[in-house]
Amino acid sequence: MRTGEKGGRTLAVRRWLLGIFPQVLLLTSVALPVLAKQHPSLVNPETTRCSTCHQLFPPSSQTHPPAEKNCLTCHRFTKEGEKTQVALAASQPDLCLSCHKGLSKPASLTLTGAHPPVGDQCTSCHEPHASTEKHLLSQGPPKLCLSCHGENDVQDKHPLPVLASSCVGCHAPHGSDVKGMLLGQVLHPPFAEKTCQACHRKGLGSKVLMQKTGAALCFACHSQQEKTWSSGTVHGAVQKGQCTACHNPHVSPQPHLVRATGPALCVGCHQDVGKKLQAKTPHPPAQEDCLTCHQPHQADRSGLLQAPVNELCGNCHDVSDKGFAAKHLQAKGDKLACVGCHDPHGSQGAHLLAEGSSHPPFAEGSCDACHEGSAQKVMEGGSRKLCFACHSDMEENLAKGDVHGAVEAGECVACHSPHASRQSSLLKATPASVCGECHPDQLPGPGETAHGVIKVLGCQACHQPHQGKDKLLRKAGPELCTACHVAKATSEPQVTLFGKFTVPREQWSQWARLRLTPDGTRNHPVTGHRVLGTPTVAERNKSSFTGELSCLTCHDPHKGQGRALARQGQDGKPVTCETCHVK
Repeated sequence: MRTGEKGGRTLAVRRWLLGIFPQVLLLTSVALPVLAKQHPSLVNPETTRCSTCHQLFPPSSQTHPPAEKNCLTCHRFTKEGEKTQVALAASQPDLCLSCHKGLSKPASLTLTGAHPPVGDQCTSCHEPHASTEKHLLSQGPPKLCLSCHGENDVQDKHPLPVLASSCVGCHAPHGSDVKGMLLGQVLHPPFAEKTCQACHRKGLGSKVLMQKTGAALCFACHSQQEKTWSSGTVHGAVQKGQCTACHNPHVSPQPHLVRATGPALCVGCHQDVGKKLQAKTPHPPAQEDCLTCHQPHQADRSGLLQAPVNELCGNCHDVSDKGFAAKHLQAKGDKLACVGCHDPHGSQGAHLLAEGSSHPPFAEGSCDACHEGSAQKVMEGGSRKLCFACHSDMEENLAKGDVHGAVEAGECVACHSPHASRQSSLLKATPASVCGECHPDQLPGPGETAHGVIKVLGCQACHQPHQGKDKLLRKAGPELCTACHVAKATSEPQVTLFGKFTVPREQWSQWARLRLTPDGTRNHPVTGHRVLGTPTVAERNKSSFTGELSCLTCHDPHKGQGRALARQGQDGKPVTCETCHVK
């Protein structure tokens, strides 16, 4: 109840929550001449914001969009005498379903296992205006569920403690045709047989632990998959042992216990692909099912592709057609690299043309700048001499020596697409993938981690791609690492690294955590600890280390262990303090 004074009279305004209070609420007032004028919502309903006068909802992390933008989406105001009536625009659940079209009234009312609290009131579980919980829940699970289901009742029906779990991991909150209101009819055998101990073991109190961690638990039964998925290109989630990222370990409405169907399962992680599926020109096969082209766990090709790129494209596109050849400068279909120009997921442009970067002659339709009459006839034999005709500055730089092997061999197309690319600088693939083609020994394997900057900027963050000294590094030795990892005072919103890369200051501040001594030789990983140079006699007496210290003594930027990128010792274990400082 909120009370405000005006003209010596009291105006009482009741705050309401949808579904808890009656659907029609009367805002009553004492009859006064000043109150004869209309309530603002009746005069200008489209521009009136109720929150100007009324504190409608508490501070929250999630607000219902209609409550944030327009109260009239759900409410209606009418005038009867000296009273203003506030009513819902429609009854529940029809009001909610007018926006939430993915749901349906029968789902909550006519299923064999309909959830009784759902009934006609969505607000049995959801807040209509705002909530600190996901999905606008009035309480977080399992508290919300336990408000109706007693703790003892719940525990009696489950072989292991579940009160600390999320009920919606197994049960459909709105209703289900499956007994027990389970999410679906596909049950994991241990779950169906109630042999929970096959995967779980009871911990202290209400804790439930796993018999093994990660994929090791799954491979205890699925041993054949462990052998099959140990070579070739392995899905990142499989490498990390995150089987439950895609599969529900208990129950699912989908085959193979997957958590969702079609692209919905994949775009949860591959958000960049999800955006392309919504592009102006989406690729229909990609919209329908990622498995049209990709393997879900392991493949013999990069990108987890089911077959060579051109073979996949040829399943739908007749590359032998004369019209196809005419559009591609009489190129032979088996010689074309389709993804060299086209994005297989989607594009804002026509013909699924890649948007990352385009070669100007290609973008302008000037094929004769490089070709002589047909795609097969490339000027200068396609050597770098053809590229230097336009990129003369690159020719000058390469004359300085220490040239990248691929460039020295004259194979610009080993790394760059001559037409269009989804990447910047016309790269044929992501920077790490391009480099990994020739340097597979530098790619992280199972259980190994590459430096995070590789994912953000690519290998070129540390290496010059064309010409440079000392393994093509941008700076020598520790200076390369300290350029990013030593904290420096700056008020600029952007930080420029190596005079080339610009990153937001907030992002850079997460990288620049080291606060070394002025000479840059100490204070990591603990205060006073030597980072660089030759240890003193006193320091050697406290350690078994011999030689000269550098960042690479402890860290491996390509195939490190864990977040610290710990180098692997001779014993095959990550380097730790005890490696040198033997107790």
